[in-house]
Amino acid sequence: MKTAVDIGNISGEDIDKFEKFSLTPKKGEKVGAPIIEECLFNLECKVIEEHTFKNDINMFVLEGVSAHQNTTRKERRAFHAKGDGTFFVEGKHIDLRSRMTRWQEVI
Repeated sequence: MKTAVDIGNISGEDIDKFEKFSLTPKKGEKVGAPIIEECLFNLECKVIEEHTFKNDINMFVLEGVSAHQNTTRKERRAFHAKGDGTFFVEGKHIDLRSRMTRWQEVI
């Protein structure tokens, strides 16, 4: 979860996120962006809206166009973002709002 938040807090314009976080890109089926081989689930999405907030922070509204499951991964637990820097894993509440550095600027 910490890695997912950290990936979201840096721009891919200036840094290769796959290299920085030791992730393996894998070709998707529907869009040009790669999926992440280490993830249990991947969603391919297309951008349908974009909004810019103060300090040039962008929010994208996405439409899911394809889903993938990594059936070879041994760790089967999934975590879910609640959208405000908090997460849950199989019912356990995880609060990482303090790591959401970019969103704190617009709240």
